[in-house]
Amino acid sequence: MKILVTEFASTEFNEICLYYFSQNPVLKLMFALEVSRSFSIIKEYPSLGKTIDNHLRQTLMSKFPYRIIYSVKSDHIAIIAFAHQHRKPNYFSLSEP
Repeated sequence: MKILVTEFASTEFNEICLYYFSQNPVLKLMFALEVSRSFSIIKEYPSLGKTIDNHLRQTLMSKFPYRIIYSVKSDHIAIIAFAHQHRKPNYFSLSEP
């Protein structure tokens, strides 16, 4: 199944990468690799993520304090947000397409 990243999630990803790069360029690379690994798992096992409402699921990143929020559609998986685990719970539901 194809993974599509929403504009909102793409903006969040870029902002997180910029932050980690400012701390240490290697962290940015590590974050991007962890996202790629998480996407592979989501793509292979879309139902594995914990259901957080009727149509959203989440998976925790193992090395960074972020949850990947996604929705499984009939023909693709939509990445909705990269939500920090300790900030503004459920803010992403307001930005969902």
